[in-house]
Amino acid sequence: MNAISIQTDLLAPCFPAFKVESEIVLGDRIQFVLSLGCCSIDCSMPVLKTTQSFLINHTSDPQNEIDLDIDSWKAIENTLVDVLASDGVAIQEGQQFMLTDDQIYRLNERIEWAVEEAFEKELAAKKLAAEEY
Repeated sequence: MNAISIQTDLLAPCFPAFKVESEIVLGDRIQFVLSLGCCSIDCSMPVLKTTQSFLINHTSDPQNEIDLDIDSWKAIENTLVDVLASDGVAIQEGQQFMLTDDQIYRLNERIEWAVEEAFEKELAAKKLAAEEY
């Protein structure tokens, strides 16, 4: 006899001990990994496009700081996370669940760091290209 497997969405934070551990892949949907010990869940979720401030100062004088707005993203509370893959966790690919408030906070921190790092790399590349010209 064949059993029917019904996939259900988990509309509550089900993995509160899991931490956001990996590098963030940015875009309209971000990709990240939640892990606890040797167990991991590859996740994807939609994010809200926003801007964040970035200070540039090529001198040591604080009066010369320039405040730029750069494109960023923000993970929103109560947004369902899609499971892309899992290892050591009883959850199916394609299943959805919610993150805890702390996981959302940590994810937004990592998004902010990734955006700043990408912008700094872009500035360094432009500076190098200008020096070569």
